[in-house]
Amino acid sequence: MPKKARSAADARTPIEVATLIADRFMRIDPPRQTYMYHLGLAAMLDMYEATHESKYLDFYLAQMSTKVKTFNWRLYQVTGDQEWLKGAQEQGESFLGNPRRDSEGSLLDPRGRYTVDCFSHYFVFPIILGHVLKDHRYFDDAAKQYEINAGYLVDPLTGVWNSRFGHSLHPNRPNPGLWSRGNGWLVGAWGRSMHLWDPRHEAYRRMFKEWQRYAAAVASFQTDSGLYHQLLNRPDSFEEATGSGLFTSGFSFAVRGGTLPQRYAAIAYRAFCGLRAL
Repeated sequence: MPKKARSAADARTPIEVATLIADRFMRIDPPRQTYMYHLGLAAMLDMYEATHESKYLDFYLAQMSTKVKTFNWRLYQVTGDQEWLKGAQEQGESFLGNPRRDSEGSLLDPRGRYTVDCFSHYFVFPIILGHVLKDHRYFDDAAKQYEINAGYLVDPLTGVWNSRFGHSLHPNRPNPGLWSRGNGWLVGAWGRSMHLWDPRHEAYRRMFKEWQRYAAAVASFQTDSGLYHQLLNRPDSFEEATGSGLFTSGFSFAVRGGTLPQRYAAIAYRAFCGLRAL
């Protein structure tokens, strides 16, 4: 890219870059039945919240597998429509009664493992349910999920999470280890939800401190470009877009929600600048 053109591109704001990506995403035809597509689809609600342009909400709703309104926390957040809270009680009871738990009560991934990406959902969903239903059983479960999974997955040297149980125990095998994207799932989900945890719950202070400790541990791996390596503690691995984007999102939402200090806005913006330059 010529120097003048690159300079103009580097002046683009976050919303300008996001608009370009979102408009290109909406032209994908046919829609992909992959987790990556559904992650992009969820971002349409972020775009609607940021711009109030109905095309993003309309696109999301058009891609939904069912037109029946049932519990969808993010849709409720961006629309305020109480209809999207319907079924929360039923989903909550089903979640607590899920039989795919270990002997300690932790939910496992579909292959029966402890994995940071699956844990990010099992941990955050009960936080949301606890907030919506005003029921501390869900905060109890989130705290239990955290305690069990952290015991298996947190790397004691860095404070960030291994991809799945066993990886840190086999240094001679190729493995994701301190995987940027895996940690990104957790930062992205936790950053959007920690402010929903009832401060009166007995585990709140402990989990709030854990969130701030973890965020600091992740942020310490940010490179001079603003991005993060694919394996956070391996400078010889490439700088990765997906994990960097998820960290950017999680830190930004956490600053907005008041669970991280303002300096994380600058950390998130540096990551955005790194992504913009790719």
